[in-house]
Amino acid sequence: MKLYIGGCFQGKREAVIKNENIKNIINAENTDMEEMLSAEGIYGIDGFIRKNLDESLVNELADRFISENKNVVIINNEVGYGVVPIDKNERLFRELNGRFNIRIAQSSDEVYRVVSGICTRIK
Repeated sequence: MKLYIGGCFQGKREAVIKNENIKNIINAENTDMEEMLSAEGIYGIDGFIRKNLDESLVNELADRFISENKNVVIINNEVGYGVVPIDKNERLFRELNGRFNIRIAQSSDEVYRVVSGICTRIK
């Protein structure tokens, strides 16, 4: 498994297209868990998390990626920098997304951070 992280619109998907031999990268926000688990590449996990805000579902998704799709390339936004949101659901989203990234990063063979289109391997 590989994880590409970074802020919004930093060039993560472009880095994956350039660095990985993946033809089909699907958007997690517009699909179900079963399709995500069979994908070669996936982005928009943060959108899926934001739509669901369910800790058990996010944990299940991470567990299933780790056990069922070890060759996937996951692209996800980092949202933990900056001002802590006032809204309770926004704080929950930020926490769930961060915890998902932690679990996937720990189980990934490689982790990359993309900032301003520059891809740096961090694991």
